[in-house]
Amino acid sequence: MSLELARRRAARDIATAALVAGLLAAVLTAIAAIGWLRDGLRYGCSPAATGGRVEWHCGDGLVLMEPGVAIVASGAIALLVAALVVLLAASDDQPRAHRPVVLALLACLPTIAVCLLLLSIASGHDAAEPVAPSRVALWLQHAMPALLATAAASLVAAVGVRLRAAGRRPTLARVLVLCALCLLLGAVALSMLGTLSTAVVAASIIAAGWWTAGAGLPAEGEAAPADRPAVGAEH
Repeated sequence: MSLELARRRAARDIATAALVAGLLAAVLTAIAAIGWLRDGLRYGCSPAATGGRVEWHCGDGLVLMEPGVAIVASGAIALLVAALVVLLAASDDQPRAHRPVVLALLACLPTIAVCLLLLSIASGHDAAEPVAPSRVALWLQHAMPALLATAAASLVAAVGVRLRAAGRRPTLARVLVLCALCLLLGAVALSMLGTLSTAVVAASIIAAGWWTAGAGLPAEGEAAPADRPAVGAEH
């Protein structure tokens, strides 16, 4: 087995392990969304006017099963697609720089999907039962900042892994990926831990993208073969 092939298989195995760990962690942390859904977005709660102000009466936890399933399912689907991208990258004749970028951009999709689903539900409730503050207003306050922070994290990570795949500016690539992870932490804080599960998924996919991006790079101190095409070359 050639050294380059062994390196690419090792990167594939590490990336796959990161995705599996992300799935397990996402399932375990999905319960953290309860407070965000009920206290922040008032999901499953009914408004009642009392003394000139609105009070929310929330049902039991069973009503939160629908968004809970959506959170876990969206993360699982994203991780499955990420695993397929990792396997495709490992089977390429030459490393292709767009594979890690696809992974980085994929990372934000579970959070975006869940937040947009909640926005759709909030809009429907507001149309049927107007209340102030509206559920959409609550979404803008408690969900949109996390959505934007997660999308920004994905874009920053995409630039970082693209630089790593190209073998250029490794320090900047590391800083960008670390900044992306910090943005994910910020999204979790902004959502009252509501996006913790999808943030874990995003972090694991970004980690997989990082290792996939480095699969075709020579080890530190090792010279790249002169006849090998540049990383990212397409065929």
